[in-house]
Amino acid sequence: IQVAPPTSVEALEILQGIKKVYEDFHHVEIRAEALQAAVELSEIYLPDAVMPEKAINLIDEASASFGADAIPPDVSGIIDQIVDLTKRKKKAVAASEYDLAGKLRDEIKELRDNVNAMEEKWRLEIGTIGVVDVQDVITALSIETGVSEQDIVDRKNVPGHA
Repeated sequence: IQVAPPTSVEALEILQGIKKVYEDFHHVEIRAEALQAAVELSEIYLPDAVMPEKAINLIDEASASFGADAIPPDVSGIIDQIVDLTKRKKKAVAASEYDLAGKLRDEIKELRDNVNAMEEKWRLEIGTIGVVDVQDVITALSIETGVSEQDIVDRKNVPGHA
């Protein structure tokens, strides 16, 4: 059984339904015009991709551009420690030093738990850091396709774009 992809109208309804998930994850506000532009522009510039996935990907990329899914500043040092401990654990396993490998595994788990807790706290503190608008969708599309932003704007009267 083949199922036809949703129409543009149905795709827009799907995006409206999942908008909050992306807003919460990326800590952004997504404008209605951005959703409309993602659907319309993905129809034009991403003909080989399937709707609504192609429009969702544009919204996700435009939202991610705000960097809300970056890590808090104090986490990078801990991540370096995790990388170092992971290398040491692999060497310990290769040398059949299983007690040491077990201790290192436990340290790695504790550090990862700390990082997860720090990231969660940070995400709750930062709140909304940006508004995804039509220009952000155009930028994401330009990056994905290699078509210049100006060419995208010139080719079609982009909804919500001045």
